[in-house]
Amino acid sequence: MQKKSFFGLVIPQFEYERLPAILPELEKVAASKSVTLFHEKHSNHNPAASIQVGDKVKTGQKISLFADDPTYVIASATGTVSAISPHTGDFGKTYAAITINIDEDENLDDQFEIQKQTYQPAGYRVEGDWSSASYLLALGALSGGVEVGNLSSESLQGDKAIPFEILFKVMYTCSKSDLYKMRLLTVSKTR
Repeated sequence: MQKKSFFGLVIPQFEYERLPAILPELEKVAASKSVTLFHEKHSNHNPAASIQVGDKVKTGQKISLFADDPTYVIASATGTVSAISPHTGDFGKTYAAITINIDEDENLDDQFEIQKQTYQPAGYRVEGDWSSASYLLALGALSGGVEVGNLSSESLQGDKAIPFEILFKVMYTCSKSDLYKMRLLTVSKTR
């Protein structure tokens, strides 16, 4: 089937096949049998390792390469360490790749607690988006004026510069205060 252009002026160059009336049955994907964690190595010296191949780990357990190593990774699964190998990542950064064969039963580490979460509703006021408003402000500049609410002139958003620094200085060469006087732009403070 070929789609026609919205305006009818140009015929698009893409084609696609229709989906069959009966979709194929969904496939079940088996869970992974192992997980690999990347522990950052800060030096090339190799003191006595605190974790060895064959060690059992629990979900949530902190895994350090060495006894005095302040950095660690947290085991995301319960299982047995099956391999520890060097790995070079982006920009030559070195890691120890710790592979864990996942057990059927999951055991949580004592330091890893599952806490019951509660929902605490709260009211939030979201500041208006200068990026989205810039289209309306540009349209207002071309048509003679526009009033846009829920925008703060003290906002830290970088897109606030679009109407003030770019659009109006180029088109009208006027300052921010002149914009308010001419009523080309009205910005109301966020409540």
